[in-house]
Amino acid sequence: MEAKTHIAIAIIFSIFGFLVLGTDMKLRTLDALLWIGIFSMVPNIDRRVLKLRGRSFTHSLVFALMVFAILYIPSMLIGGNGGYAYNFIGLEGALFASLGIVSHIFADSLTSSGVPVLYPIYGRKHFHFPYIGPRLRLEDNFKSDRIQIAAVIVVILLLIVDILDYFVI
Repeated sequence: MEAKTHIAIAIIFSIFGFLVLGTDMKLRTLDALLWIGIFSMVPNIDRRVLKLRGRSFTHSLVFALMVFAILYIPSMLIGGNGGYAYNFIGLEGALFASLGIVSHIFADSLTSSGVPVLYPIYGRKHFHFPYIGPRLRLEDNFKSDRIQIAAVIVVILLLIVDILDYFVI
């Protein structure tokens, strides 16, 4: 799957993060989208950097939990006054980073290769998201374009809500 499609799916997944955190969120919308976009590409380090064949540990939920812990636990131990830097690296940043990785795992589970979701717990058994129609393929521009258009719409709506919150409060 192309990088831009992974980022688009991550942006769509960001809705879950905004719903979980609600209106008390201190992390700015654009920063949340930056976190989720960057971390939606992190699972591909197994192929791009480590030169491994196939999908590995970085495509598992265990990896997503590890990234959450690596980002959240130090900020929790250091403490903080709940300021912006604390939220950028702390709970809110960790949530959006993990969501980016989970969105990547979900997207790759739609492909014919699937993903080892519970690796290393259950070995390299690949999981496919329940069948929704033909599997996504790298060269399937029609489906990729639709996903990317949906992501642009989500970004526009999130920014409108953000602007309205700024002027209303």
